[in-house]
Amino acid sequence: MLGGSNTIIKDGLNSGWPTEVRVKNCAIGASSAIQNLYSFLKVKHEIGIEDLVITESNVNDSFNLSTHGKQYIDVILGNIDALYYELNRVHCKKVVLIMPFRDYLARQEPQEFVDIVNARHRLNANNYGFYLLDLASIFENENPDDLKYLLTDARHPLQAIMFEISRNIGRYFLKNENSSTSSVEAPQREYHYILSFEGLDDLSVLKKNSVFKESTFPLQKPYRITAKYKGLDLIGIGTWSDAQSKAVIKNSDNEVIKPFNSLNSFNEIIAPITIDGDTWISSCLDARKNTEGSINCSNATPTDIVLLTGLLFRRKEFCVDLNGNKEKSKHVDFLVPQLKTYITTLKFYLLKNEEYFHRVELDVDKIIEISERIKNLDYEAGLYLLKVAFNIRPSPGIQKKLDNYNLE
Repeated sequence: MLGGSNTIIKDGLNSGWPTEVRVKNCAIGASSAIQNLYSFLKVKHEIGIEDLVITESNVNDSFNLSTHGKQYIDVILGNIDALYYELNRVHCKKVVLIMPFRDYLARQEPQEFVDIVNARHRLNANNYGFYLLDLASIFENENPDDLKYLLTDARHPLQAIMFEISRNIGRYFLKNENSSTSSVEAPQREYHYILSFEGLDDLSVLKKNSVFKESTFPLQKPYRITAKYKGLDLIGIGTWSDAQSKAVIKNSDNEVIKPFNSLNSFNEIIAPITIDGDTWISSCLDARKNTEGSINCSNATPTDIVLLTGLLFRRKEFCVDLNGNKEKSKHVDFLVPQLKTYITTLKFYLLKNEEYFHRVELDVDKIIEISERIKNLDYEAGLYLLKVAFNIRPSPGIQKKLDNYNLE
């Protein structure tokens, strides 16, 4: 699984898979197509013809375009093209999810950027004949006033919907095992990546939380990129610093100054640096002005050194021709559950609880709390609310509460 937070969120897309399916989740929140590409390159040797690759990044790509500005649209769209190009080199089943988007508290990017990015993903899925689940188009056909019941914010559908989608995808492809999409092996290797840094190995720190585990390499002093990568473009950088940080990447002719937040992330380098015999990367703790931003970190003041997790290089002459193939994407929108069920259920709940009616986000914990409070007064109403909570967030914890409720 390749993607952002929609692929990570607990009890969502990551959770509905049938027990027969072994899941490898390579997603990182708030990362764009370049992260999907980087993660895919690291694991593609493990993928067989019977396997299924799921990718989603459009809502982060449009946000990324907004972060950097329309003047860099060719870089953003080029990295989307590069992801699909590499996916097409592996013979397996590939499913593209186009995630939905809605206006939310004026925090969103221009609709124009959303439309441009979504069109590019659809073009690539069609170009290579991948399976396409276009959740964005499905949501666009709903009443705009109902979107607040389906999307908890600008770019995250209800976990219950994503849970059902992953369950339906798993069941469908288990029944249709001989449904892999075609592949084309390119004549040469386009990418190289670094996961370990000679000279920094002794300083390596293993960072982990409930979701991620990465070896990090602190840039306590400037690190010289080996001449092994001479002539390649440095196009991406992975970091997981302890606080806001900033890196300086410099060769004989150019310099990039780029900030990062404290999250585990992988960001493209908008102005790629060509590796020469004198290319360095270092932490920057002074007030030098950034030359480019990162997702969720466009102008941060660094308070700590950079902790590196990886670098991605690409052959300088690389380009993608989207006119070469004549495949057609295979639509699997029928795997999306009936959205009217969620809308009707949530409307009923909100109308019964006026204090929440005008809230955009749905507080599952509050619904559970109300269920517990009223069950001795109205058993059926308490059970109903607990079922509503489970529909929004189908977690094992709420399932256990339901089981206990039925035993009382």
